[in-house]
Amino acid sequence: MSRFTSNAPILAAAVAGVLVFAGNESQAATVTWSGAGDGVNWTDDANWSGTGFQPTADDIAVVGTGNSVQVNGSANYGSFTTGAGSIAINSGGTLTASGNTGTSNTIVRYISEIAVNDGGTFNVTYNTVLRGNVTVNSGGVFNGAGSMRNETRTLSVSGLWRVSDNSNGANVFLVNNGSTVSLNTGGTIELDLFANNVNESFSLENAAGTIDLADGTINLVPQGGYTPAEGDTFDLFNVTAGTFNPGDGSNVTLAGYTLDTSAYASTGVVTVVPESASLGLLAMGGLGLMRRRLS
Repeated sequence: MSRFTSNAPILAAAVAGVLVFAGNESQAATVTWSGAGDGVNWTDDANWSGTGFQPTADDIAVVGTGNSVQVNGSANYGSFTTGAGSIAINSGGTLTASGNTGTSNTIVRYISEIAVNDGGTFNVTYNTVLRGNVTVNSGGVFNGAGSMRNETRTLSVSGLWRVSDNSNGANVFLVNNGSTVSLNTGGTIELDLFANNVNESFSLENAAGTIDLADGTINLVPQGGYTPAEGDTFDLFNVTAGTFNPGDGSNVTLAGYTLDTSAYASTGVVTVVPESASLGLLAMGGLGLMRRRLS
């Protein structure tokens, strides 16, 4: 009796250990698109083999060459491997990549294109390396990412892209090795601002890289309770090589503030205009309007 009692905790612990081990093993599953269900929807479990279920945030997803998958609901994955299929995130669809199964290099890799369509949302981690083409169409939302490098890929923004998604203070989005970032008419890029004049920005350091920010809108968004002050400056880009078209700065905005963008095209720096200067500009505009009305 005493022997049975003394061994019970050991047996229980052993069983628990086996269960935990088995649980940990299942977290690293590879889930492959088969299309055996409806052949279209990510969220149809029957379309995936390996586990019999759609990927979770802890799974490696495989979407083979030639396969086109649609996300029309809430879906997750850890990373991609092999294959070169395409994914369309449609209205009401949200695809979230955790990176739990590998490095940031495998979150958007082994895929030909991810299209974020009107009403769709694509979420990745702040340090994600984009190694697949991403198209953010009008009405689509893309949150996150930290660089485009190692491969020739394109990020085209006609919807909303929140760079890094305020997860990492002074994040710099690096572009090189033939990759292209393009902000299109009607598109918006959000760059986060933090205390001590720290902000998200772009860096172009390779002759093969391209960044075009001349169209659309660049919104500066304070984070973490930071309130911009008169005279605060923000450096939005650093370019040492490559093809860069920043525009003239007229598309850079900070809600509730007036910005001096006169140095933007050459240095990337914008400055919060002092209250008095802002009022002066408004007054001058008012006088001009009165003169036009009187003439």
